[in-house]
Amino acid sequence: MEQEAINFKLHPTILNQNLRGVYCPESFVIPEGVRYFDGNSLGPATLEGLDCLTRVTEEWKTLLVGGWTGAKIPWFFYAETLAGMLAPIIGAKPEEVGIQNSTTINLHLLLATFFKPKPDSKRNVILTEEGAFPSDEYALQGFLKLKGLNPKKHLRLVKRQNLILSEEDIVNSMEADVSLIILSSVLYQTGQLLDVAYLTEKAHEKGIMIGFDCSHSAGIVDHDFSRDNIDFAVFPTYKWLNSGGGSVAGLYVNQRHEAKMPGLPGWFGSDKKVQFDMSPVFQPANGAGRFQVGTPHIFSMAPIEGSLRMYERIGIENIRQASLALTDYMIHLLDTTCSHLSIKVVTPREHNSRGGAISIFHSEAAAINEALKHRKITGDYREPDLIRLAPNPLYVSFVDVFEVVETLREIIETGEYLQYSNERQLVA
Repeated sequence: MEQEAINFKLHPTILNQNLRGVYCPESFVIPEGVRYFDGNSLGPATLEGLDCLTRVTEEWKTLLVGGWTGAKIPWFFYAETLAGMLAPIIGAKPEEVGIQNSTTINLHLLLATFFKPKPDSKRNVILTEEGAFPSDEYALQGFLKLKGLNPKKHLRLVKRQNLILSEEDIVNSMEADVSLIILSSVLYQTGQLLDVAYLTEKAHEKGIMIGFDCSHSAGIVDHDFSRDNIDFAVFPTYKWLNSGGGSVAGLYVNQRHEAKMPGLPGWFGSDKKVQFDMSPVFQPANGAGRFQVGTPHIFSMAPIEGSLRMYERIGIENIRQASLALTDYMIHLLDTTCSHLSIKVVTPREHNSRGGAISIFHSEAAAINEALKHRKITGDYREPDLIRLAPNPLYVSFVDVFEVVETLREIIETGEYLQYSNERQLVA
C-alpha cells in the first residue's frame, strides 16, 4: 500500500478495497452518524471487549474470590495472558511485556529501576524532547527532585524546529553526562514518528540507556522493540488499542535486563510459585512481570482482551499499511482541495516519520474543530493551533476521509467556524 500504488483519482468507494481484511466498523460501538477521528485520544468500545467485560463481571458475581483461580482466564494470571497477546503488536517476547498501572506510574517504576545516579557520578542527566506530553515531563522533574537533583540542570530538552524534532539534534545532545534518554516514539502534537532503532543504536554507542513513551504509536505502528534493542517502553491501551478510558497501561523491558531488580517492588511482582509463601524477602518473577506492584485491575483489563483478539486476527502489519494509505489520502486531499485555505499539514509526509494521525495548523484551529464537532466529526484540538485527525482503518474508510476533508473545506470557506471563535474546549 505504498503511496505510488494508490490511484487517488479513483472514487473513495473503490479505494476502500485497500482496507479489505482490516476495516471492520461492525466490531465497534460508535454513535450513529458520528465520524470518529479521535481514537488516538480514546479508542471506541469494541463489541468483543464489552463481551469480555461482561464475562469477567459474571465471574465475579458467581465465583467471588474463586475467580482468581477458577475464571475462564484465571485472574491470577490475567496480566500474563494479556501480555502474551500484546507482545506481537509491539514486536516483543511475552516475558518482556507487562500489563499494569497507568502510563505515568509505569514511567515512575522504570525511572526508579534504571536511573540511579551517584553523587560523584558524571552521568546524572536525563535527556528528553521539548514539548513532550506534560505528564512525562512532570514525572521526570519530580523524580530528579527525589534524587536531590535540580531539573533545570539535570533535565535536558532537545529543542524542536517548527514543531519537528531533528533526530540528529537528539544524537548531538547525547553528551557524556547523559545517563538516560526518555523520548516519545510519536510526538503527540504533530504525529511525527521518531526512528526508534537509529536513536537506540546511537544511545548505546555512547553507553546511554534509552526508553520510549509509545502512547501515540502502540497499536497503530508496527514496532519491533526486541529487534530494535530498546531498553524499555511505556504506553497506554485506551488509545489505539481501544480498552476504555483510564484502562491499565503496558510496559516493555528488554530481556537483557531480566535480572534487574525493580526500583519500586510490590507483591504482585513476585514469582507466582512463591507469591503466597508471604516471605518478607521479595522474590521477583521472571521478565517484565516483576514490575507488577499491586493487585491487577481485572475490570479495566477485560476490554483489552477483546481488542487484542481483533489484533490477532488482523495483524498489526496490515493495520499499519492501511493506516498509511488513509493518511496518504488525507494529505493528498488537503493538498489538492484545501491549499488555498491557510492550512498547513505539519505531520511529516514520509512513511517512516509518520504515526497514525495527521496534524493540521490553522490560526483558527480551535474554532474549526468546534465546528467539526457540531457536524458530528470528532477530531481534537491541541496547542498551538493544531487539529489532529486520526483515521483508524479498523473503523474509518476512504469515504469517511473524503467526507471529513470536504466538510473541513466547507467550514473554512464559508466562515462557519467564526461562530465558535469564543468557545474554549476541554481536551484530554
